[in-house]
Amino acid sequence: MPPNDDEKTLLPEDDPRKNRAMDVTSDSTAQENVHPTPEPPGFGVDSRSWGGTAFDGASAPKIGQSGARYKTLSKLGEGGFGIVYLADQTEPVRRKVALKVMKMAFASPSTLARFEAEKQALAIMDHPGLAKVFDAGTTPEGQPYFAMEYAPGEPLAAFCDHRRIDIRGRITLLAQICDAIQHAHMKGVVHRDLKPGNILVGETDEGFRAKVIDFGIAKAISAGVVDNVLETQFGQFVGTPVYMSPEQAEGGSVDIDTRSDIYSIGVILYELLASSTPIESETLRRSGIAHLHRTIMETEPPRPSARLAKSSIEERKSITNARSIDFGSLEKLLKRDLDWITMRCLEKDRTRRYESASGLAADLRRYLDGEAVLAGPPGTRYRMEKFVRRNRVAVAAGCIAVVGLITFAVVMGFLWSKAEKQQQRAEQTLAVFLTSLKSSNVSGSQSGSSVTVQDFLKLVEKEATEKLQTQQDIANDVRETIGPVFTSLADYESAARTMLASVQYRRNAALNGGVTENIALGNSLHEYGRALYWLGGTRLPESRLAYEEALKLRKQYLPPSDPLTAKTMMHLSMVYSDLKELELSDQLGNESIALTRKFDAENGEELSRTLFSRATTLCKAGRFDEAKVYADESIQVVIKKNGGKDWRLGRNLSLLAEIESARNRLDLSLIHQRNALELITPRFGLNHPTVTLAQQKLAETLYLFATEAKSPNATTPANVADMLDEAIKYAQFAVDGRRHEGNFPRNLGVSLALLSKLNKLKGDIETSVILESQIIALLRERAPQAAEEIANAQIRLAELQAMQAAHKIPAPAPAKTP
Repeated sequence: MPPNDDEKTLLPEDDPRKNRAMDVTSDSTAQENVHPTPEPPGFGVDSRSWGGTAFDGASAPKIGQSGARYKTLSKLGEGGFGIVYLADQTEPVRRKVALKVMKMAFASPSTLARFEAEKQALAIMDHPGLAKVFDAGTTPEGQPYFAMEYAPGEPLAAFCDHRRIDIRGRITLLAQICDAIQHAHMKGVVHRDLKPGNILVGETDEGFRAKVIDFGIAKAISAGVVDNVLETQFGQFVGTPVYMSPEQAEGGSVDIDTRSDIYSIGVILYELLASSTPIESETLRRSGIAHLHRTIMETEPPRPSARLAKSSIEERKSITNARSIDFGSLEKLLKRDLDWITMRCLEKDRTRRYESASGLAADLRRYLDGEAVLAGPPGTRYRMEKFVRRNRVAVAAGCIAVVGLITFAVVMGFLWSKAEKQQQRAEQTLAVFLTSLKSSNVSGSQSGSSVTVQDFLKLVEKEATEKLQTQQDIANDVRETIGPVFTSLADYESAARTMLASVQYRRNAALNGGVTENIALGNSLHEYGRALYWLGGTRLPESRLAYEEALKLRKQYLPPSDPLTAKTMMHLSMVYSDLKELELSDQLGNESIALTRKFDAENGEELSRTLFSRATTLCKAGRFDEAKVYADESIQVVIKKNGGKDWRLGRNLSLLAEIESARNRLDLSLIHQRNALELITPRFGLNHPTVTLAQQKLAETLYLFATEAKSPNATTPANVADMLDEAIKYAQFAVDGRRHEGNFPRNLGVSLALLSKLNKLKGDIETSVILESQIIALLRERAPQAAEEIANAQIRLAELQAMQAAHKIPAPAPAKTP
């Protein structure tokens, strides 16, 4: 159960420090024993309490006596090599500091080097989650010291347990720690001794703040950072065994990089969740130094939820009380996402861990935001639902290359194993399929053995319908899983067909059913209405009927102020707007917002989405001034909740840019589009459809700006050539992104048309002719139903060819399908 902070080191039997620091500095002749000690490693700061201890002022170091720069107040902690004092700094500024002083008895060349290394490591960092170094020097007795930021607090695990911090609070603190460690890594320093005892948590005006301390055994990973003083001596290794990565335990044969810290953070996460370390300290004690690496490599720790399940009744009471939760709820919380995140950190092969602390922090925040985490292993429902649902358009960009019978076997393995309730086999089978989906070399082609995602899912649906006739509940589970995926893939016809079958099944079940069955019917009707809405045109009245029935059921069977009710209200408001029933649209839109304000007053996540949807509806209806009011509020909600650098802000700014462009405020529109792109690109990466769309909108805004600047009535001077070059650059990025998506030829056609317009405005008629010819060839081959787009491209091509003829520009070679 909870590891004792004292049980954290390996020391030879005759080492004089065996009853002191958990600092591991063992030579090759050390006996194979693990000894409990009273403090964490590094330079021996016992960071379990920064509140001060009994203090004999006479024994304090005489630091800065002549200038009276420091006045020691109390001893904060003591370890094998050093003592930390609370002190008043009197000049050049007055403040309390933590004064770290080396014990002269341990002032060997190696410990002096490590002391200097810690000082240098801390000095180059500037992050609220890391202690700052203010000053350094030596005492009159020749003891090295440095003064660093004093941050009152309690060690992480103890703080969380004493304050009864719940799981979300613990994850939030760990994400802060990841941010701090990422900063250290960016500065070229690996901590190598991360553990709860080296992380203090205190209260600030902004809430709880975690601060990483003790870089006493940090290691440089880039040239020029703390030079060579951090290298481990021959035959020695340093760290805390229960938090130590396999490669660190191996010693000098493997270079230590940032992923070693990721492993240690994983151990901390495990402890925060399950009140235990993955490998018990007693296990490591028995293995001894010589077999430490082998023990860590060969011991397969259970998932946190599995470790929790094996705890005794008394242990469960202690664990759940410290986390302000009941046992059943805690066990449920740990399963899936938190298990996966933790076990990915603890991979023996470091190439399978998170690549960076920021990557881990991002996954932790995805968990907090209710998004799909990137960690595995994948589960059947999770991977079919979350993998695609949370990456809607990104998955739409892909198609999976699978060979007929193999593909079929995977699908049938999933269906039958689920039907037979062999869940483990189902998980493994579908994991293979979805791993292939993620890693496949995608294209939009359906030739040869390639099968598009849509075709593959249609096979799944067909087999579920035909082979599971006696298990209609499972067959409908499949339909309700893949129906929204079809919508995400913009295959709205398939989505509508699939969800209509689900509605029919749910309607029959609800005839003699109760609350649960009617809620399920409302869910199916909502998804059916959504598919019909995106089909648009003559299907809008059907969408209206589906949403109206869904809303009626949700109002009747769900609790008041339920988020699902508010969501259906907003969707139906959008349908009413498209049907020009503006009074009904306004009424429901306002009701949805009012309802969302009730249940989401503190979090703000759903409120921001609802305001965004309302702004989108009004913008689409041409009511730009009203749209701006809601867009502005949505932005403020996002900033209040997540800050001004959050990727969600990018989505809102992109909409605001569109509104400002329609209001003829191109200057503001351009600023918002640039900021939107800057915010979302780090989150999604290049070629992600969200980024591609933002690049295209920026190019469109630049086009409008350049067009206005070239007009005779332009009042603002502008470098049109530079503006067009930038617009063409982003339009080309958008074209590349659309090609990467693969199976959305009409989207690619829109991007090619924008690139053609920009080249025409620049005077490059020949390139525009090539692009328009590509659009026609593309749509004829891959989207023949897009008759209007094809006709428009033909008209533009004819105009360009007339311009060519007038200026005697040579005609380009015939275009090939892009």
